[in-house]
Amino acid sequence: KDSTAMLHMITSVNKSVKVMTQVDDCDWPEKRPYIDKIQELFGCEINFVEPDFSIWEAALKHNLGFDDICSKSHNLTKYGFIEPLEAKRRELNCDGVFMGLRKEESKARETNYATHSHTYRVKSGEYYCTPIIHLSTMDVFAYLTEQKIPINPCYSKNNFFPPEKIRISWAMPSKHGSR
Repeated sequence: KDSTAMLHMITSVNKSVKVMTQVDDCDWPEKRPYIDKIQELFGCEINFVEPDFSIWEAALKHNLGFDDICSKSHNLTKYGFIEPLEAKRRELNCDGVFMGLRKEESKARETNYATHSHTYRVKSGEYYCTPIIHLSTMDVFAYLTEQKIPINPCYSKNNFFPPEKIRISWAMPSKHGSR
């Protein structure tokens, strides 16, 4: 929802912006068709970035769960998400990155915003911009609804949490090897 709202804001200003998203074998089945629909709706080209190994198999091999890998410092996140996206950014020759991050999602994001604001330059020279950093979850859902943008169907697949409490990322294997 966050990246969709951010992408809509950006492509409303500049349709030629280079866009990429990470995909892997732990994605919800609805992710790719949803992205294809958004790509068509927004009139932009989205580059798909995949790690060169199976996230699912790595998680099974090391008995990892969602909480284990959602840290920027975890090796699976580093090699399966951050590094492939960074390699694609360099390939596309982009000077910066827009990220659909919101400070209410974690203490680390709140601290990063307090330190750098919403636009900053990292040591390697690239610019990072978090245009929706101040939005709440409900703000994002309201934006999507107001703009008549379809909401990822994954948010309606969970019977345990309301949509505003769901953070779609990886569907991880259980200790028994199933989703």
